[in-house]
Amino acid sequence: MRLLALYLGLLLFILGGCVNQSFPQNVADVSSPQQPVMIDSCRTLDQQGATYTLNGDIKQSINSEDSLRCLTIEADDITLDCQNYSIIGDNYDHSDYLGLSWGVATAISEKFDSDYRFDNITVKNCNLDNFSIGIRLRANNSLVTNNKLDTEITGVDAYGSNNNISNNVISSNNQPAIEFGGTKNTVKGNSLTGNQTGIGVFGTEQIVQDNTIENNGVGIRLSSTNSTIENNKIKNNENTGVNISNDINTKQRGDNKIIGNEIESNGQWGIYIEYSPGNIISDNKISGHSLSGIYVVKKSQENIFTGNEIVSNGSGITIGGLKYPEDVSNDITLADNKLCDNKREDYESDTPDFNCEEKKLCKQYVEY
Repeated sequence: MRLLALYLGLLLFILGGCVNQSFPQNVADVSSPQQPVMIDSCRTLDQQGATYTLNGDIKQSINSEDSLRCLTIEADDITLDCQNYSIIGDNYDHSDYLGLSWGVATAISEKFDSDYRFDNITVKNCNLDNFSIGIRLRANNSLVTNNKLDTEITGVDAYGSNNNISNNVISSNNQPAIEFGGTKNTVKGNSLTGNQTGIGVFGTEQIVQDNTIENNGVGIRLSSTNSTIENNKIKNNENTGVNISNDINTKQRGDNKIIGNEIESNGQWGIYIEYSPGNIISDNKISGHSLSGIYVVKKSQENIFTGNEIVSNGSGITIGGLKYPEDVSNDITLADNKLCDNKREDYESDTPDFNCEEKKLCKQYVEY
């Protein structure tokens, strides 16, 4: 009996030791973080949940249609961290015989562009040069941040929802530096210079905030609804600071908010509005435009202008129908704006039945 008890005790001790030795090892295997995947050439990124990092510059070599995209994302929850290395394109444009070249792109869906099929993608710390399009994103809940793009057509082309495009430096594109659409996306803190357009905004409920947009053709093109353009520096663009225009065929309302921006010396117009009713333009500083600080035409009813400082433009605020009755813009509200030192008039309109008590050139600030 005593031998049996000793045998059972020894057996339990051995089994207990085995369990104690193996259990922590199994826990470590389950909880250990996935190691970054190092990449040194163009390829497909298809491991869900993986972080891919560069250990040096990558040079694209285009020899077929399949090689137009250097890095192609084909799974959710992927992070690409270039660690400030460069992805260098083979050429800007192979459209004559192959197509456009892309630096980083989500895989092309077989469905329409509105099928945003990827989720939680991050592209950060990348330098992209010599591509037609730097980053093409069709995804939701994704982040494009701290990248530098010197591309030919568009720096970042992103459609989806709840995406964040922030703190990028983008230059030298012959279309928008950033073009984005979908819903509830944020473009914030980017520096955009030398592009045909700084930012092209489409979709609904977008936020464009705290960007520096200088020396482009147009600062911001807004074809959106219920979006907010706030606290941006929009300066020295060749044609217009902010161009707001909705689709004339769909009779889409604007209902956007343009708030607290510095809009200075942008060629012809500070803010140009056509076919876009219902916007609120408030607390902006608008100066140094050859034609008008604010120009409103073509069925842009129910726009509200309040608290803006509009000085040293060709004209301060122009409300006009371009002499065509069907283009009349009326039901405009002006309140507490400060207009002064505009060369022709502080306020001018060829719209009939528009109420404005003061239509004189200012000697001091004139309140409208």
